[in-house]
Order: sequence, then C-alpha cells, then structure tokens
Amino acid sequence: MTITANAGGKRLPGREYYLDGIRNLVVLILVPFHSGVTFSHIGKGYVYTAFPDDSLFFVFISDFFNLWIMRSLFFVSGIALFLSMGRRSAGAIVKDRFGRLILPVLFHLLTLGPAAGFILAKSRYGFQGGFLSFYPLFFVQARQYLFWGHMWYCVY
Repeated sequence: MTITANAGGKRLPGREYYLDGIRNLVVLILVPFHSGVTFSHIGKGYVYTAFPDDSLFFVFISDFFNLWIMRSLFFVSGIALFLSMGRRSAGAIVKDRFGRLILPVLFHLLTLGPAAGFILAKSRYGFQGGFLSFYPLFFVQARQYLFWGHMWYCVY
C-alpha cells in the first residue's frame, strides 16, 4: 500500500492507518520473540546446540507470541489485499503478487536455499564434497536440506 496524501499533507481516503500501526507493533515484537525462540523448544530450527536447555520463561513467551504474531500479520495482509482489490484490476494484483512473492521464493530456491543447505550438510551431516557437487543433491533431498528461513512467509 502506498501513502495517499494531497499537497497539504492531509490524509486522503484509501489508506487504513491503523493497519500500519498493527503491522509496526507486530514487527517490533518480532525482535524479542526471535530472541526468546532461540532459548525455547521452537528455536531448535534456528540454533543448533549440543546441550539444549529449554527455559520455561522463553517457552511461555515464544508459545504466547507464536499464537498471535503471524496471525496478526496474515490478518493485516489479507485486509490490505482486500482493500487493494477494490482499487486495481485482478491482473494488476496477480502481477504485483508475483513480483513480491513468487520471484523472491524462486530466487531463494535457486541461490540462498542451496547455500544454506550446503552449510547444513557440511556442519550437521558431514557432507564432504564441494558446493557444485551438492547443488543437484539439494533438489533431490530438499526435504532434508531446504530451510526457508524468513522466506516461509512468502510461501505461505
């Protein structure tokens, strides 16, 4: 969504500013959430430690925020898409979503995903070859090596 304002700086109809507030609040909460996740049962996908020690405080914090943060972002995104549908054609929306979601996911699958999978294969699974020998293996065993990181939001 783009800010709509006239030359006098007054708000024009078409933008729901409370959605920006919700989005900003949720993104600010993501910083302590991801810090807490590192020390909870959810964090095993982010940080590997040989001696896991779950903190009950961080388990509670991560579970509580996990219930509400992403649902809030999806809710705001859904409202924004709904409002956008009233102002643009279906073709324009599909083109916009393709550029914002599908292209980054394809880029990740072809570049960042294999690089992260290679690091995982070397560090956790003892892979001995180089990156070029790993690259085709990544697509054959993507279930084992593919880690979406923060791109999962685009996939969902």
